[in-house]
Amino acid sequence: MIAFCVGISSPVLSADTINFTWGLLEFPLFVGGLESFAEDGEVTPDLKLFLSSLSDQQRDKFHQFLRSRYRVDPVVVSRLGYTTVGVELLTSMGDIFETPTGQNGFYALRSAVILAAMNPVDF
Repeated sequence: MIAFCVGISSPVLSADTINFTWGLLEFPLFVGGLESFAEDGEVTPDLKLFLSSLSDQQRDKFHQFLRSRYRVDPVVVSRLGYTTVGVELLTSMGDIFETPTGQNGFYALRSAVILAAMNPVDF
């Protein structure tokens, strides 16, 4: 099973890549590639390896996830990030999405999710 988190914030604060770690493999997923896949289903070379590990049904669900709008209260999101369940979830995801220095991405993910809730993007 692969966990995935997408946080979208204002362009000044957003990242260009998401470092994806899967077992011993580590590779970048480019945000532009995710946007292309969400908009028109185009699969960029960096996204191809990630998508090849998914079944057709999982790939369709991932595509739907990227195209969906999620409006949430930033205060609720922030509070959730400090609960036991939120910390465990973000820590597990942080093992997959590490920082550029190879550390667990917990803090980066928590900030990205809170910032994304504070700066919703209209498509």
